[in-house]
Amino acid sequence: MGRDEVLARIDVARLAAGERGRVVAVVGEPGIGKTRLVEAAAAAARSAGGRAIVTRAYAVERQIAYAPLVDALTTALDDPATAAAIRQLDPSTLATLAP
Repeated sequence: MGRDEVLARIDVARLAAGERGRVVAVVGEPGIGKTRLVEAAAAAARSAGGRAIVTRAYAVERQIAYAPLVDALTTALDDPATAAAIRQLDPSTLATLAP
């Protein structure tokens, strides 16, 4: 599957999610272009008025529980608009993230 096809699939998922948002995991061998793909998808979402929170997972971090999640939340909270949106979430909504 080519990069353009993958970007199109990510865009379809983003549009289908509407305001609810969507999590997209991109996995694969080192050096196949995952970072560039994610950067392009995030830029497309942002240019369409959406938000994109990007994180990475590294093999050496397997011993660190939830490292990618902590990185994503740190990144999100560093952006004032995203941090404000998170603060506006109902606590019961947040509770569904970690039942």
